[in-house]
Amino acid sequence: MAFQPGNLTAVAYDANNNIVATSIVATTGPAYAINVSIVDIGPSTFAADGQDVAIFTIAIVDANGNVVPDACNALTFSISSGPGAIYGIGNGDPADHTPDKVGLPDLGYGGVWARNAWMGFARAIVQTQLNKPGQITLSVTSPGLTTGTASFTSQ
Repeated sequence: MAFQPGNLTAVAYDANNNIVATSIVATTGPAYAINVSIVDIGPSTFAADGQDVAIFTIAIVDANGNVVPDACNALTFSISSGPGAIYGIGNGDPADHTPDKVGLPDLGYGGVWARNAWMGFARAIVQTQLNKPGQITLSVTSPGLTTGTASFTSQ
């Protein structure tokens, strides 16, 4: 049988034949946009101490906002505004040996923070700068996709 788009529904039952869980996975459309969000790992305040970091999740999504699980788009990361610096980027791909600090000029990659998404996702870590409070915005771009941004404030 040839592939056909649609939904796959899994239903779990207990010993008494009662539904205890349902999960639906839908076929996604083509990659359309980059969704950038901050990982909520605790306090929502960041100190302008040059040590605090914000962790970002980057997702490649279709026009309906669903993560495209086979997306491996080339991504470029930058601080588009504010007193922050990219500390590292990654994608979780065990076969990708690109350094997590690829954007540092002395690594020979031209000082560009770039990485492919893996299974529709990537990560970025952005560090505050010492004694420079303000709103910091991370931008992530990829040819043919809508740019994604997210911001946080250091105090």
